[in-house]
Parts: sequence; structure tokens; C-alpha cells
Amino acid sequence: MVFPKPATALEYSFSASDPESYQRYTEDLRNFLKPYDVEEQKNLTACSDGQLFVQTGPSYKACQFPVALLEACSGVDDPEFGYSKGNPCILVKMNRIIGLKPQGNPRIECISKTQNTAAISTYPPNGAIDLKYFPYYGKKLHVST
Repeated sequence: MVFPKPATALEYSFSASDPESYQRYTEDLRNFLKPYDVEEQKNLTACSDGQLFVQTGPSYKACQFPVALLEACSGVDDPEFGYSKGNPCILVKMNRIIGLKPQGNPRIECISKTQNTAAISTYPPNGAIDLKYFPYYGKKLHVST
């Protein structure tokens, strides 16, 4: 899933000099990221980096995902998520797959089919998804967006 949600397909159109042209995108990002605020995350578990968060139940916990991990795309320092600078943030959310235990180092890679594109930065670096967010145990524990 991609945020902000484009009006059609996966095409984004805006002008950095026209805040109204990207207001919908920044509002969508703010709403999507609201559950990841520090205050909202405080009741979740501060999990260890780099290892699966395997639990045996019957009750399960979810790991914190501090919005600061998104660095320039967190909205903390730039409430316009780069749109006013012509460097828009687009977030990719992985679908929930109950029990998934990935091997290796899972990551998301964004590439372009053409060579005439802007540089793409990912946060966390290299599009890495920490193993601590796996496996997924069900919707009731995790942020629902």
C-alpha cells in the first residue's frame, strides 16, 4: 500500500510552489502517521533490533515503530513532507501476513523504469525492514491504518 494515496493509479501531480496542489497528500501522510506518534507508541514494546520478535502466546505484544525512523519523511521537521521543496515523501506499507518470518534482511527497493528520474532516498536506509517487526500476530495488536 502506498501513502499518500494518489487520486488515480500511482501518479502524483503537484507544484512545489502551490501548497494547494499537494495539501491532500500532506494531510493523508499526517493522518497515516498519527498512530506512530511517540505518545501513541508508548504502550507498545521496545523490541531488540535485528531479531524476530517470536512469542508463544496466549497474549502477544507489538513492537514500537517510532516515526523518527522515517527521518526526513517523518513530518517532524518538515510538516510538508518535502512537497514544498520538490522532494515528496511517498511511504510504502507492507501488507500484513500473519506468521511471516522472513529470512535474510527484508527490504523494499524502489527503482525507476526510466533513467531520467530524481534520486530516491529511503528511510530507514537501504529500505531495510527490521526483523523485530516480524512475525505479525494479528490486527488487534498493531497500528491499524
